[in-house]
Amino acid sequence: MTTPSPLRALMFVFSVLMISACAQVMPDVKEPDVEVVGIEMLPLKGVNPAFKITLNVTNPNSFDLDISQLNYKLLVNSEPLLAGKNKNLPSISANDSQEVVLIGKADWFNSYKVIKEIIRKPTKTVSYKLDSQIEFSDYLPMFNFKREGNFIPQKAIQNSL
Repeated sequence: MTTPSPLRALMFVFSVLMISACAQVMPDVKEPDVEVVGIEMLPLKGVNPAFKITLNVTNPNSFDLDISQLNYKLLVNSEPLLAGKNKNLPSISANDSQEVVLIGKADWFNSYKVIKEIIRKPTKTVSYKLDSQIEFSDYLPMFNFKREGNFIPQKAIQNSL
């Protein structure tokens, strides 16, 4: 059996100290609570319809959360409607809530079936599934969330005509 060299022992001690220091610097991060407040179709401008997704994000942490990017994918009646990413988002203050608005354009070609159904039966309740990922600045971990629900698109369509 060989005895460890002093350099190896020193490197081991240094590695343990570095890992301990990093653990002390990284705060205990609680996941934010995300609620879908509304989904609506915006007045039609051009060929591709735009949708507004309003979220309420609650920060349960004792420090601000700076959102660097939010990626999302919206399915309506189990069909893809739109996907995108937003980078210009507000900071969520410590122990506070903030409204976050996402605006995305549907790709007419890929979402034709969904849009046609919404226009044909605007008073019919449609189901949605929002699959999203929030990326934070300051080396905080990413947060994935999925939300499901229903909405009636009638008001949005009346506003777009």
